[in-house]
Amino acid sequence: PARVLAITFTREAAAEMRKRLRSLGVTRHDRAGDLDQPTIGTFHSVALALLRRRAADTSAQLPMVVGNRVSLLDQALGENALGRQSAVVLAEIDWAHARMVSPERYEAEVERTGRKVAVAPARVASAYRAYEQLKAKRGLVDLDDLISHATRAINERVDFAAATRFRFRHIFVDEAQDMNPLQYSFFEALRGGRDDVFIVGDPLQAIYGWNGADPALFTSLPDALNRPTVLTLPSNYRCTPQVLAMATHVAAHNGTTTNVHSRRSSGFPVEYLEVEDEYDEDYLLRNIIAPHVQPGVDPSFAVLARTHAVL
Repeated sequence: PARVLAITFTREAAAEMRKRLRSLGVTRHDRAGDLDQPTIGTFHSVALALLRRRAADTSAQLPMVVGNRVSLLDQALGENALGRQSAVVLAEIDWAHARMVSPERYEAEVERTGRKVAVAPARVASAYRAYEQLKAKRGLVDLDDLISHATRAINERVDFAAATRFRFRHIFVDEAQDMNPLQYSFFEALRGGRDDVFIVGDPLQAIYGWNGADPALFTSLPDALNRPTVLTLPSNYRCTPQVLAMATHVAAHNGTTTNVHSRRSSGFPVEYLEVEDEYDEDYLLRNIIAPHVQPGVDPSFAVLARTHAVL
């Protein structure tokens, strides 16, 4: 078990992995200091753990992670601080990090990809450059820098690469369709050309494109690996046939065909309702739910939203 590395995208998913492995008896917590168990974590946490080990082995100082990024960006820009636009620019910096795009290439990459940005790309590039320079001057790193630093350490240090790959002989990646180029480069450094990997993902469930993820990296894996075994899971146990039919129709409209079928019984038809704005949406939702609310009975409804802005 100690030779297994399992990577996922959120701390919640990593915690769920640990919980399930404990229920299967793979990981144990009844023996203090027991290290004979898999390493499970996010890309960032795994990278940080590797950098800590590297620092301990070489007596090097581990860089400090930026605490208040908005404050650091404001300091980098001085009197040209962005105010409320700071969050937008930091999101663009994260996107650039994920795509491994330097400040010098940012504008060209935005134009090439057709990315819509609320702040002028030239302004973002200038702020990005100043932010990176101040980080370097103060010896600070972002979370994404942890991944790039760990990747560089593996690629540039033969001894560190050998020790890391010896420790992590078997690699598992969950939700791999959401890998961005930076995370993929880290995965490739860990893999080191070996084929002992297990990848789980579904390009139709890719949700992090706004933050630099590229599902094409996942679909290219069968060609990158040495004749892998590819298992498809066409049975859907979550959605009714009506929901699945709607989803596959949308996927086909976007150029992706899929052969999946529902294992659920028939449900209500899917309705498409268009509203004017968020206030009209709130009014519509209330009218849909209200007739089903009974006095003295706890309501059992869920409203799913993709962004916090509509809550």
